[in-house]
Amino acid sequence: MRASLRFPHAALRRVRAGLASLAAALNLETDPARIARLVSSEAATLFRSDVVALLLPERDGLVVRGDHGLSAEGLRLPLGDETQVLVQAFRDGTVAYENDIAESLLGTGPLGQELGLKAALALPLTGRDGRIGCLLLGDTQYPRGDKQFAAR
Repeated sequence: MRASLRFPHAALRRVRAGLASLAAALNLETDPARIARLVSSEAATLFRSDVVALLLPERDGLVVRGDHGLSAEGLRLPLGDETQVLVQAFRDGTVAYENDIAESLLGTGPLGQELGLKAALALPLTGRDGRIGCLLLGDTQYPRGDKQFAAR
């Protein structure tokens, strides 16, 4: 029981250290493209994710402006039923996930087809003036035993 009580604190310390490291690195960077790649790369390490995409609004959807573990820079993703986790994160400002994309409507859309994701977690990004985009964390190797991707 004692070890299980320490785990959340250890995970919290790891996240705090990762965020502090990211903040320090971002303070030195001025190029928006490099900032997006840095955020994606650090998020992959911090959240132990195969794939990360930094998504920013463009017209009526989102566009990949930084990625890690895939080659999707500039890919436009519509906001609709086939990208529901992105809709929830960007429009509603809530964390959204799908642990089995192939068995959902997301499997027929760009997350399953173009990005090859098996599971996804979308985190809203909020700035001083409201939502500015979202961070998409994905797994291309899921399922891995009985582990749930979003539980990581």
